[in-house]
Order: sequence, then structure tokens, then C-alpha cells
Amino acid sequence: MVDDSIHILKRYLGFRKTGLAPALAIERTFEQVGAALMLTTLVLTLGMGILMLSIFGPNQTTAILMASIIAVALLYDLIMLPHLLQLLDRWLLPGTRANAAHTSAPAAQSSPSQ
Repeated sequence: MVDDSIHILKRYLGFRKTGLAPALAIERTFEQVGAALMLTTLVLTLGMGILMLSIFGPNQTTAILMASIIAVALLYDLIMLPHLLQLLDRWLLPGTRANAAHTSAPAAQSSPSQ
């Protein structure tokens, strides 16, 4: 769904602006928002499942279509969107280069050397 994609994109861009490499930014993004995406999709799909029990045919059809679309949208967010983010990274963040030295969170790197 659109709001899931927006959450992923916002978090990804935030991680990229802190200097994380695209692959690591995607990993961190899904660590933080993945469970929420799955839970909201489950709740919405189950809500449509209740509507599938309606005896009114158009309600049943609408519920089946909506539940299917919601589930497919989650699959696209989990499978296709990470690939698109890596592919479009230069367009999303012009002038930003992935720093190969960033392999962990910025807070972990700012600790003083001994």
C-alpha cells in the first residue's frame, strides 16, 4: 500500500542522509519498519476477511479484491521496493555517494578511538 511505501522511503532516505551505504540503509529500514508493515497488512486483510462473510455479493467481491490487493502490495514492498531503491538511489539523493567505510550506525562510529 502507498503508506507502507512512504514509510519505507522516508526511513531509507533518512539512513542514506546519515551516510549509510544503500544496502545497509535498506537493511536497517526493514529492521525498523518491517514488523509494523506486516502487522498493518494482517489487520487490514483480516478486516476485509470479515467483509467476505457478507451475504451481499458486491461486498464479498470488493472484500476479496481489497484483501488480495493489500497482500500483493506488501509483497511488492518487501521484494521489489528494495531493488528499486538501490536502482534509483542516485536519482533520490543527487550528489550523495555511499561511503564504503560506513558499515554500522553512525552512533557506533562516533565512539572515541583508544
